[in-house]
Amino acid sequence: MKVYQIEVSNLCNLECSYCPHVSQQRPKGLMNRSTFEEAIQLVLRCGQDQVWLHNFGEPLLHPDLAEFIAHASAEGVQCSFYTNGLLLTPEIADSLANAGLRQIRPSDRCRTGVRCQSAYTVVVSSLALKRLPRESSIS
Repeated sequence: MKVYQIEVSNLCNLECSYCPHVSQQRPKGLMNRSTFEEAIQLVLRCGQDQVWLHNFGEPLLHPDLAEFIAHASAEGVQCSFYTNGLLLTPEIADSLANAGLRQIRPSDRCRTGVRCQSAYTVVVSSLALKRLPRESSIS
């Protein structure tokens, strides 16, 4: 099984213990819509129908995340991502679910003195599971 990742943001609001984000030398920023659309077409040309929208950044920092997910869903590509969950609100969760988000996976490991809540707790408390489409989930 191949895993395709599209890094929609390489910005992050935390410093997770497993992530080299802090020491990265490359410019930090957000993916634009045309690059995302091209990436989805590449995923489809590779015969894939699933993609993860993270790498070394926090996807929830991207203001167009729900629009990106809706575009991918319309093209037949299911989107999932890992998140620290700290930016997730019920409104954002609803927007992502309505856009076609397949799955959110929380992470809660931090490298610095930033006090991290358990992302799982944040995600579960923010996300009304009954509002998610059946194929969407949090794990």
